[in-house]
Amino acid sequence: MNFFICLAVLFMSFAQVLSFPTPPTRRNEFIAWAPHIQTPVKSATWYLNTVQNVTWDVSDIPEEKRFSNGTLVLARPKKYNEHLDLERPLAKDFPLSRGFVEFYLSNRTRGQGFAVCLLGDSGNLSELFTIA
Repeated sequence: MNFFICLAVLFMSFAQVLSFPTPPTRRNEFIAWAPHIQTPVKSATWYLNTVQNVTWDVSDIPEEKRFSNGTLVLARPKKYNEHLDLERPLAKDFPLSRGFVEFYLSNRTRGQGFAVCLLGDSGNLSELFTIA
């Protein structure tokens, strides 16, 4: 008899759990934000051993990215490769929501066809510029 009572209680508990509405679950979506890099502009020239400034547009930053940090690297884009200098970032661990970062430019190759790549959760390139 006790067995049947336990079985009935177990069945009613199971039925009660199933009767509760399940809240809709939100899919954990990856939000990629790729801000437009405003500077450097095309045909700009950066000089070695100077402080440089890179700016980007933060007017459309998603709420989820307001506290994210970024890394800025030098790139030498070619047809099928961005040639990112990930070994020597220009700046790192700065807030993306600030919209700019300053850094000291030293120990780099001089030449044309450089860009900067702003890494956060996506990477986007600036216009091409020269390092003199």
